[in-house]
Amino acid sequence: MTSFFKSAIIEVLKKEKKPLRVSEITKKVFERKLVKSKGKTPEETISARLNEDIRKNGKNSRFIKVKSGVFKLNPNFKEEVKKEKPKEKESAISPEKIVVLLGQKIKVRGNKLVSG
Repeated sequence: MTSFFKSAIIEVLKKEKKPLRVSEITKKVFERKLVKSKGKTPEETISARLNEDIRKNGKNSRFIKVKSGVFKLNPNFKEEVKKEKPKEKESAISPEKIVVLLGQKIKVRGNKLVSG
């Protein structure tokens, strides 16, 4: 789902705290100026994005379809927190690298040069 539509829909549904028809969601999204461009069929676009998110994510969707054309936020939705692996400390010279320095082979251990 395009993130600006998704964010706008989430904001409207959070504030209203109840299921809304797609037409109501669309109206509030543009009244609050959460999305700048209406396009030709904004209601159809929002409906498509909601249904697409539910189809793609199933029970893990941010939204629940209450009935045809009516949606609410999924109270059981848990946002995934992406944990970044801590980066290994990079040295300028890798520990196993063999360097040719002025025609002489030099081994590198850690950050120290050892003649070889």
